[in-house]
Amino acid sequence: MALLTTSSVQTSDELDALPALPGQNKSSVVSVLTVQLLNAFGDNLVKMLLVALALAVAQGTELGDNMQVYLGIIFSLPYVLFAPLAGYLSDRYSKRSVILWTQVAQLLCYAGFIWAVQLQDAQVTLWAALVLFFLLAVQATLLSPAKSGVMKELAGSRRLGTVNGLLQMAMMAGILAGIGVAGPLFAYLVDVKHYTPWDAVLLPLYGCIGLAVVQILAGWTMLKTPEHPEMQASAGMWFSHFQSLETAFKNAAVGRAVMGTTFFWFISYGLGSILVTVGKEAYPDMATKATQYASMLSGTLGATVMLGGLLGGLACRRRVELGIVPLAGIGMASCMISTLCVSAGSDWMLAAMAGVGLFGGVFLIPLTTFMQDKSQESERARVLSAANLL
Repeated sequence: MALLTTSSVQTSDELDALPALPGQNKSSVVSVLTVQLLNAFGDNLVKMLLVALALAVAQGTELGDNMQVYLGIIFSLPYVLFAPLAGYLSDRYSKRSVILWTQVAQLLCYAGFIWAVQLQDAQVTLWAALVLFFLLAVQATLLSPAKSGVMKELAGSRRLGTVNGLLQMAMMAGILAGIGVAGPLFAYLVDVKHYTPWDAVLLPLYGCIGLAVVQILAGWTMLKTPEHPEMQASAGMWFSHFQSLETAFKNAAVGRAVMGTTFFWFISYGLGSILVTVGKEAYPDMATKATQYASMLSGTLGATVMLGGLLGGLACRRRVELGIVPLAGIGMASCMISTLCVSAGSDWMLAAMAGVGLFGGVFLIPLTTFMQDKSQESERARVLSAANLL
């Protein structure tokens, strides 16, 4: 595989004028999609494995019974604390460099999880895992504006809707696969292969190390995108959250798109926590069954978000179709309201989650595409970082 690190990308206008993307740009887009897919897969696989481990070795304790809540809070916290830093790094340095080094950081986090699990002390391991999961979330925070912002630099404006749809699909595929694989894999290793819960978590973590190496190689093969050395860091950057928000909202239309994506992710992460709790309530004394059930519900949601993202990308193939956003938002809300009328274990609950996901994917793609396309190049990462902050 040739290393594509010496060439520079063409401008957005130059790319739009071409009948097809150059080969190096196509390869770089595939590299970003690969990083997105595997990064999301690893984060969610580890998250669900930690929930399963906590239920298996520490059920009845504060930490064991509330692991999914703590993980949800910890994963969100860096987006608040480090949003300005994430935006600055991706605006100042080549987004390719940010993507590459965040994948190295993820590999180190996986190595830390392996060390923590090998201690085989329930409380010590789980507390260490929370610290390491926070570092993993910092890595995801720094990666987010880089992987989203780089797409316009690689594909231009005209193709941004399509590649953005693919990016969101890759993310949802990774989330879906990570959540969907974790429960059945943990149950298989414990119930069929008779592994201890510790070993049932340890074995997949070694697999994550291998995937992280693939991600590093994918980042290495990307085209080098522009740097902006005129941007200087300052101590005030750490407290510039409101300045990033001001940047995002100085264009009213972009600001409304930011609020729309905030709504989507609020629903997404909220449902993620709720569905884990539903699994625990359905199977209160069966950790593996609870994890499997939560994985099934989350998997249904993730699969249909992927489908909705594909439909949204197709709708935005020639231009950004913002008209479908309110219709999709109404559909998403209606399906969530319908869950009040069905039982957790019924097929109707799965159907409701499928509807939420389908409409959610259609809802998200036009907004993220518009937000990226209409942001100035030197501010794009900070706009995306402000969206993450919200």
